Amino acid sequence: NSDNPFTGVFDGNGHTISNFTYTSTDTDYIGLFGSVGEWGENTEIRNLGLIDPNVDAGTGNYSGALVGYVRNGTISNCYATGDVSGNDYVGGLVGYHRGSTTSYCYSSGSISGNLYVGGLVGYHYQVGSYKSTISYCYSEAGVLGNERVGGLVGYNLGGTITCCYSTGSV
Repeated sequence: NSDNPFTGVFDGNGHTISNFTYTSTDTDYIGLFGSVGEWGENTEIRNLGLIDPNVDAGTGNYSGALVGYVRNGTISNCYATGDVSGNDYVGGLVGYHRGSTTSYCYSSGSISGNLYVGGLVGYHYQVGSYKSTISYCYSEAGVLGNERVGGLVGYNLGGTITCCYSTGSV
């Protein structure tokens, strides 16, 4: 949860995790990593692939195949090719991306939720001096939601997105 986030470096060394499944009816901060990063910490997840994950947060918020909620973290060279569903802040890779950097990542599969739903990231938010960037990423995910829904990012508040694209249906 957000009170006990992962901090440090997780290097998948190019390995993959297949068939990761998480099902809940109303839990927040859902993903292989539920919550990642702290202000003032250097947290990084890199070089990891998720093949056919199935993450279902039910009415829970902050859901992603890799990370539910990241703040002041770095995610690089990661991908997820599966299904993610939840209520608000739902993304194919990351649900809520706050003051963080994500690069050279991609997602595919089926992503669904209510509010702030994106193929790669549900909610992308820059906080003061903590820059929030997404670069050299793409999504092929099909995305379904009710409000603030996007093929790559559901909602961007002050963050920077460069050299990215989406090909999935929204």
